[in-house]
Amino acid sequence: MAETVVTTAERARSLRRPPVLISAAAWGGGTSHLSGGAGDPTVTAAAEPAPRLYAQAGLGPDDIDTHGGFLPEGYVHGIDHIAEAISQLRGEAGERQVPMTGHRPPDSRSALTAHLPRPDRDSAPWWELLAGRRFAVQECDFCGMLRFPPRAFCAACRAEGAHWREVPPEGTVESWIVSRQPFVLGRRDRPIPSGNGRLAAVPGGLIYGNWRAERQPVPREPVAGVFAEVTPEVTLLGWAPAGDADGSGAGIPGRT
Repeated sequence: MAETVVTTAERARSLRRPPVLISAAAWGGGTSHLSGGAGDPTVTAAAEPAPRLYAQAGLGPDDIDTHGGFLPEGYVHGIDHIAEAISQLRGEAGERQVPMTGHRPPDSRSALTAHLPRPDRDSAPWWELLAGRRFAVQECDFCGMLRFPPRAFCAACRAEGAHWREVPPEGTVESWIVSRQPFVLGRRDRPIPSGNGRLAAVPGGLIYGNWRAERQPVPREPVAGVFAEVTPEVTLLGWAPAGDADGSGAGIPGRT
């Protein structure tokens, strides 16, 4: 039985046990017969985000002890690996302790960095369109069904062919949260609301984005997309009340 608690670096400083800070984070889902990809049964989904994790952490495969992979893990989705890594980095693993290779875990003064979205095979065209302040969804070449988020096959007819169709970034507020903790160490951000918008063009499509208005959202209220350029290559879509959005994000909290 293992449990992990994730909190802010500031709060971790006051705990009785020494904290272990997360120095890299990445997501990857891989492909399978369910997502329309051919898939290689000898390659796991971890192969896609692993290079990004190593690059962020400044480490490589030779710096990591794998803890035996899935053999001792008990099929609890990796949590035993996390517990073992924490024990190792704290130097509390006893007879299992692996000597450090010269890479020190980051101390509580280390700064966390914000990470930009990484387009994958299916979403790369969508991010390119968004960078040009154009919003589009996929349309099935066979049955004409609109779908979002981007994926390799149509959920209605199972066909793989699709093209991009521009639609207005409009919808309604589905849900939202308010983050009251800073995402980057050393910053003192005010509470940031963000939420899911249900797309008008794709009733089953939800898209997450920062809330770009002074007040909090109202359930089911009409909203329009607001484009926020982060870098020349990356633009994010946020949500604002339909009557207040002009697509620029000017003067709206959280504008990057």
